[in-house]
Amino acid sequence: MVKALAAIGKPAMLGMIKALSSRHGNVRIFAASGLGRLGPKAKQAIPELEKNLTHKQHYVRVAAEKALKSIRGIKGAALN
Repeated sequence: MVKALAAIGKPAMLGMIKALSSRHGNVRIFAASGLGRLGPKAKQAIPELEKNLTHKQHYVRVAAEKALKSIRGIKGAALN
């Protein structure tokens, strides 16, 4: 599903950004992963991703960090 949303690209981006504020951590993780796959095209998501860097769930923080690295073009941003 993440790959499919990323393949849709910009039209799906707003939905993924909105999902970053879901009360469900797994939804945030999938959204961050999809945004990370979009790379620099997802710059609009940076503020919401940065908010997730302090989330109580470790995996949400990790997913947000990976997505931010990918969007910012930082090498070593492996995406699942």
